[in-house]
Amino acid sequence: MMCHCLLNITTLVDDMRSRMGNRCERVFGYGHLGDSNLHLQIQMKEYSQELRALAEPYIYKRTAELKGSISAEHGMGFMKRNYLKLAKSSSYVSQMRGSEKNI
Repeated sequence: MMCHCLLNITTLVDDMRSRMGNRCERVFGYGHLGDSNLHLQIQMKEYSQELRALAEPYIYKRTAELKGSISAEHGMGFMKRNYLKLAKSSSYVSQMRGSEKNI
């Protein structure tokens, strides 16, 4: 999940549609407009590393360019943690890791 200014939510979805082209079935987003959260969905017939490489890290870099933020409702998990530095300062990431250890 990413957080964006409301104006940029459709920009990110449109950018991913252009980037993925006809390689996937569809690209769409849904989320929480009140807090500007976007769940970006890329629907494909079959998973492939090629399509994943086309989407990542682009999605996270583009989020940072649009002044958005990488977020997660249920924790960052192992997939997003490598891209946190694109949207969060190193001190913020260190703080998050410290908080995680105290739980």
